[in-house]
Amino acid sequence: MADKQPSDELTAWVVWAGEHGEDEDTALEDGIAIIGFHAYGDATGETDREVIAELVKTGEEKQAAEEGREVPSPRQIGNFVGQFFAFVVEIKVGDLVVLPLKTRPGQLAIGHCTGDYEYREVDGVYRHVRPVAWERIDVQRTDLKLDLRRRVWKPPTVFRARTNDAPRRLDALCNGEPDPGLPDEIDSDTPDETVDAASPDQPLQERARNEISDFIRERFTGHEFARLIDAILQAQGYATRLSPEGPDGGVDVLAGRGPLGFDHPRLCVQVKATAAAADVKVVRELQGTMQSFRAGHGLFVCWGGFTRDARNWARDNHFKVRLWDADDVVEALQDVYDKLADDIRAEIPLKQVWTLVQDDDL
Repeated sequence: MADKQPSDELTAWVVWAGEHGEDEDTALEDGIAIIGFHAYGDATGETDREVIAELVKTGEEKQAAEEGREVPSPRQIGNFVGQFFAFVVEIKVGDLVVLPLKTRPGQLAIGHCTGDYEYREVDGVYRHVRPVAWERIDVQRTDLKLDLRRRVWKPPTVFRARTNDAPRRLDALCNGEPDPGLPDEIDSDTPDETVDAASPDQPLQERARNEISDFIRERFTGHEFARLIDAILQAQGYATRLSPEGPDGGVDVLAGRGPLGFDHPRLCVQVKATAAAADVKVVRELQGTMQSFRAGHGLFVCWGGFTRDARNWARDNHFKVRLWDADDVVEALQDVYDKLADDIRAEIPLKQVWTLVQDDDL
């Protein structure tokens, strides 16, 4: 592993792994930061911005022709050049790298860059990567104070986190320490300095979902989280039985249709409020619980999400088992909010906000 930088020389980068988090498992399991930009060729050894700009421009033109669409505007291409140049050239060995996790909502991974840019084969396709030693993979959004949280969870794909003393604070989190917050002399309203200063703000819907997610994680821990899942299932039309607090025998909620819950589908529900992703071994155990209770279907809810093997197993058992992570819980909550019991609605006060659809969203 690369030597860490002294605290006064720290540099921190946020590098996302796919629009929908599709490369996150690969990044964490292979020890890399990985970005899309699939149309761009190999930039190994390149340090000249103009050369890299030509790679980007050529790639964008080729991809646009193949897809039958217009080439991005000069401003958009300039944005892509800035991000790609940062990933290839500006990130240095020893820099902090932060990966917000979309597949494990509300979490992020932090590590240190350990090597130079590479253009190498990943799962049969050549990709742009940087070796990274991930030292923390379960840091919670709520472990970051609000000002730092807002600066990490935002576009673009690659940007340098430098304002609000971000490097020092992210380094503390990487070392297992709490976010020390801002020194008194630093203005918390200083605007972000990213590779693309003109990048759009985080979408309103995503910000709202993150705030709801943070609220649930703080208020519904342990058995309270199982109580929330029980309330959501009731609002979906199930008759349920919530296990009492304590050892649950492998099932937190039993749910079925009909007045007494005897009708199909019948569910065995396992609920974990932990930040760690559930692995395939734990998820498979739900199948045995389903057989014990003669339930035809299972639902495994884990706030911290699931490993790739666990999701692959659930995919192979699609008509038997479903997995819910934090995002799924928030979505299910929003879908049935008006049908929830009054006590749950009082504990999670939400309101619907209508906003005009912008042209870019049409």
